[in-house]
Amino acid sequence: RNPDGTYKENLTRTQYYNPLALVEQNTEDRKINTLLGNASAQLSIFKNLTNTLSLSMQNEAVDGGAYQSRFSPVPNSTNVTGLAAKGLARRYSLENTRKILENYLTYNPLNTEAHDLKVLVGYSWQEDKNGDGFQTDTRGFVADELGYNNLGLGNPGGVSPNYDAAISGYSLGISTLRLISLYSRLNYSLNNRYFAQVSVRRDGSSAFGANNRWGTFPAASVAWNLAGENLLASQTLLNQLKLRVGYGLTGNSLGFDPLIATQRYNSVGTFYYNGSFIKAIGPTQNPNPDLKWESTGMLNVGLDFGLLDNRLSGSLEYYDKRTSDLIWDYPVSTTQYFVNRLYANVGEISNKGLELTLNATPVQTAAFEWSLTGTLARNVNKVEQLANAQFLLDQVYTAYPGGSGQSGISTQIVKTGYPIGQFFLPEYAGRDENGLSLFYKADGSTTGSPVLTDYRYQGNAQPKLLYGLSNTLSWKGLDLNFFLRGVYGNKILNATLANLNIPAQSTAANLPAFSLNEPYADNRANYYSNRYLENGSYLRLDNMTLGYTLPVKNDYVKRARVYATSQNLFTLTDYRGIDPEMNLGGLTPGLDSNNFYPKTRSFVLGVNLDF
Repeated sequence: RNPDGTYKENLTRTQYYNPLALVEQNTEDRKINTLLGNASAQLSIFKNLTNTLSLSMQNEAVDGGAYQSRFSPVPNSTNVTGLAAKGLARRYSLENTRKILENYLTYNPLNTEAHDLKVLVGYSWQEDKNGDGFQTDTRGFVADELGYNNLGLGNPGGVSPNYDAAISGYSLGISTLRLISLYSRLNYSLNNRYFAQVSVRRDGSSAFGANNRWGTFPAASVAWNLAGENLLASQTLLNQLKLRVGYGLTGNSLGFDPLIATQRYNSVGTFYYNGSFIKAIGPTQNPNPDLKWESTGMLNVGLDFGLLDNRLSGSLEYYDKRTSDLIWDYPVSTTQYFVNRLYANVGEISNKGLELTLNATPVQTAAFEWSLTGTLARNVNKVEQLANAQFLLDQVYTAYPGGSGQSGISTQIVKTGYPIGQFFLPEYAGRDENGLSLFYKADGSTTGSPVLTDYRYQGNAQPKLLYGLSNTLSWKGLDLNFFLRGVYGNKILNATLANLNIPAQSTAANLPAFSLNEPYADNRANYYSNRYLENGSYLRLDNMTLGYTLPVKNDYVKRARVYATSQNLFTLTDYRGIDPEMNLGGLTPGLDSNNFYPKTRSFVLGVNLDF
């Protein structure tokens, strides 16, 4: 605080608001009540025919309030400060509900030593309703003591003549999504050697256009247990050998706005009419009655094996997955549409890969046993299609970390023929004679201000390998289990380091040690380039447990075990950021931009008692 008791604020030197003022001048309260309910019933209609009915409901009620005092310089989400508003209060309430009904029949007409046939048919219904509520706010308070508890004390007209209402209220934007599914599945096995499964789903979603709300998604798979054949009956090496082949279609309707295919209207400003300004409502989203389900077709071929009485076992699987009719908002002509963007099904992405799992028991004696499981996976991702004859799109620029002087600068690109997570950045060329950063232009010369045509493909956020190793060792009463995992061959853009590397702010901010050797005058040091693109490979000891089972022999305690468990013990990596474990999903993987919380390290001591 200042000597007079006011809060000291100096954004020039610290770039952050006084944390004491944040705590004492502003209030943000939220109460969430969640109600869960589940019920199920099963009826045996006659022999081998069973009907199962299940119902579930989830209700979430949120009630909240916020207040920024008349002296607070901190902007809210609409960039309004309590200081400018002479006190800013808000109350809101909303409700989210989910209801699910599922009813299915299972029938097992054949169940003999040679034949086993199972049939399932079912129906499911789901409704998600979100944002059912309202929000109200006001400003212009003469005292802060009541906070948001009496909005009637606000006087917006005392702040500005533009605020002519004491309290403004509006809906939070209710949305409803309904899903209906009809499904069936048939499983058949012959002599426990030949297996077949066929299924089909008919799914409907209210989110899609009126012409394409329903989608049909079949799947089929077969398996052959070669170990049961006479050819292998006499050998003792193999005790399991099964070949699996399957192909199926699945649909995706989740992750989209439930109103993505409908015409939407919203406020589009004001217009002058009859001596006053009137709020105008206009279209903000084009309808698309042909918008439909995203569809994923997947072929997988697998081999399961077991050797030496399963002392060594595992599986090898190849998959080829292709997702088509991907939804994106495409530019369209306003001579044909109200708005210049339209959601449409155009894109296509492929994923191909191998997955290997090995289980082994290298040592197994009366006193000591060691077993382990290792996994290795390789996935190749590629954008197969981004545009068609109707909807044209060469590429999509993504991953905008922001930062000082870099608003609107993208760092990744989505383009046909390249994987998701492809970094697209300037190439760092060192510094000039004045110590200022330089970057290569497209023609090979250097510049201090690279433009988009100078950017280059600079690596990918998708790892070349994912691996894991689990070990379990036991000796008499002692047991030890630990799990190692990691990735190899991916890149991470350390945008956090770039944003902190502004040497000229050394008097106003706590800079990283990396900046100690940076020229003070280099105002380009934080520019995103391959200079901040780092190796994201790592090996992590994810968890470890050491336990001891006491030799208890009495009538009261049947078993007693003490143990110690630790999570995230150590990580081996060359990455300079806080944690190399980045998000690998979505459209912007491998981006470290102050947007995630690192994994915590924990230690637990415990006792298990069986009575």
